[in-house]
Amino acid sequence: MVRIRDARKGGRPGMVRPAGTAAMTGPLAVSHSDGFSGWLSDHDLSIAFTTAPEGRIVFAGRAANGTVSLFERPFAGAAALWSQGDTLLAATDFQIWRFDNALADGEVADGYDRLYVPQAAYTTGEVGAGDLALARNGSIVFACGLFNCLAAASEAFSFAPLWRPHFISDLVPEDRCHVSGMALVDGVPRAVTVTARADAAGAWKAEIMGGGAVFDVQTDAVVAEGLSMPTAPRFHRDRLWLLEAATGWLGFIDPQSRRFERVTFCPGLPRTLDLRGDYAVCAVSPDTARAGAGALPVDDLLARHSIPPQCAILIVDTRTGQVAEWLQIDDGADDIAGLSLLAGACRPAAIGMDGSDVRRVLSIAPETRRRSTLPADAVPAVAS
Repeated sequence: MVRIRDARKGGRPGMVRPAGTAAMTGPLAVSHSDGFSGWLSDHDLSIAFTTAPEGRIVFAGRAANGTVSLFERPFAGAAALWSQGDTLLAATDFQIWRFDNALADGEVADGYDRLYVPQAAYTTGEVGAGDLALARNGSIVFACGLFNCLAAASEAFSFAPLWRPHFISDLVPEDRCHVSGMALVDGVPRAVTVTARADAAGAWKAEIMGGGAVFDVQTDAVVAEGLSMPTAPRFHRDRLWLLEAATGWLGFIDPQSRRFERVTFCPGLPRTLDLRGDYAVCAVSPDTARAGAGALPVDDLLARHSIPPQCAILIVDTRTGQVAEWLQIDDGADDIAGLSLLAGACRPAAIGMDGSDVRRVLSIAPETRRRSTLPADAVPAVAS
């Protein structure tokens, strides 16, 4: 049994602000399409995402009456997210956190059917951790932008290098090729995206247009090239999907031509991606300068067509390329850095590091034995 104590409701309807958490400027103001909650219900999932400049982890789920329910949790520097089953990983600007669900199947605490508790943290330092995931061998792997490599979280070091492109001559903190994303297949690292095949500090910025590539980690082979800031590679239904951030497009790599096939234009800087069935769920941010490369072609395209850049989550029907549903942040944040779909979760929440909740929410593993196995002579006698 898990209990959340001193939880209080505040802010907009459906917004829960647990007691004892750090103050934020204010809750997010959001709008969404009429069918957003219904889509979550139809696909039996919720959406976790992170926002900036104030670090928050936000859960978009469904309340008991079927309306969209948001739960916000302050978490400094929160960026990339990944989830599977009861585990949620979150990268911040200098750490990687592992959250685990404290609720048993069918258990509900204060109206929430999933409660993520921070159980472990790895201090990486400011290494530009991007995409991350839990590998089949139990290690946490992530795209390490500053050191131009694929890395694993370590209990003894800032990180353990796993792979780097063959053209990177040294493991140095110079962000030479800008490793931007990675993908696993069956729990094993398989694909890594780079913005340029460059081997000098910051050289990737001069090769944004057409300098990007996707590498097969297992063979070192080039899967695709000629890309403009590729990021968020994802294998889904025998296709490698990704975002071309510089141009604003969601698409996939054609396995025969090895070319990027455009599917949907995103009105802003496409940041990250997850997929479910026939749908791609994309996070889009309005401030394209966050890419760190100055003006991008997506800016010109938006201006030419008088399209305002958005801070939004777009649910794209990959069969038609149309945006089926959406949730937009109208106030309170101007960037969505991380996103992950939480399968089987209706209304999730999380415990943060501030306040009393993290001290009082307990989940206890089943007992494996009920009696002491110490020998009788090892137990001190009790004086009568």
